[in-house]
Amino acid sequence: MYSRRFRAAAALCLALVLVAGCGKKEEKEAGAGTTLMTVDGAEITTVDVENEVGRLSRHLAASYPPEQLQEMRAQVEEQARENLVHKILLEKAAEKEGIAISEDEVSTRLASYKSGFPSEEAYAEELQGMGLSEEEFREEVKGEWRIEKLLASRTENLPLPSEEEIALFYDSNRNLFQRGESIRASHILVMFQDGDTDAIKAAKRDSIESIHGQVVGGSDFADLARRCSGCPSAKNGGDLGWFERGRMVEAFEQAAFALGNGEVSPVVETQFGYHVIKATERRPASEAPLAEVHDAIVRELGRNAQRNVIQAYLQSLREQADIRILSGPDAG
Repeated sequence: MYSRRFRAAAALCLALVLVAGCGKKEEKEAGAGTTLMTVDGAEITTVDVENEVGRLSRHLAASYPPEQLQEMRAQVEEQARENLVHKILLEKAAEKEGIAISEDEVSTRLASYKSGFPSEEAYAEELQGMGLSEEEFREEVKGEWRIEKLLASRTENLPLPSEEEIALFYDSNRNLFQRGESIRASHILVMFQDGDTDAIKAAKRDSIESIHGQVVGGSDFADLARRCSGCPSAKNGGDLGWFERGRMVEAFEQAAFALGNGEVSPVVETQFGYHVIKATERRPASEAPLAEVHDAIVRELGRNAQRNVIQAYLQSLREQADIRILSGPDAG
């Protein structure tokens, strides 16, 4: 797997999208918000911007801690305004080009979306959280899909990057493809439960010590894991697969990376319970070869090409639009 910095950059680009998505709907009644700007007569209010800031912040929360998000507030607000401008421009362009979405297409997409919820009640709660009725959400989906079709018409025939371009990206970004030291390990877990008393934890400690003694005495680790471990990995004999530093809780990670191949740890305590860990394989820090990351680079270059085309298209739409800033530091 290539560098987390590469993945984080991709996540940021995904979050700071060009088009505002579905979000909490507010009625534009008197006093509901100050009009900040107009785009060919369509208003963008403080309420619109705040809703879009919330949407972007929810996306970014997966990649940035709250304190850093707070520091990024001005940047996120600026992106929110840009997204709203772009949405209006693209909606008008889609209408001008006669891009249509059939009701059957919308129904199919809604059915796919709803299938991701465990029940109708959970789906209804999600809509309620967004402040949308089902009919309003349907219209949001329809509008967003029209924009998707419009943008796809501009990017669907882009050429694939050449092998020379792929190699140049790889050579120019070697730092993105560094892999840290990794280990493959298995474990047996005696889990803590909410409400465990000191006496119950002591009994669980005795249990894991007994299991540890059996492992050290030569019993099959995978068999013991299948029979005794409370972790879902039990079905795989306790195998956790490969992981780098930073993936596990600190006490578990320190114990695992201190082991040599085939070695078994003493009992380790974490917030999840008591563990016995066995290291099975190790990989030193290395650089991912081009062949391994080739397809990922193709996708990244493809996304870059699409973004460039879309940004140029949006710029052309902006140049033709009547955009008036009515409130804020840039008001004229």
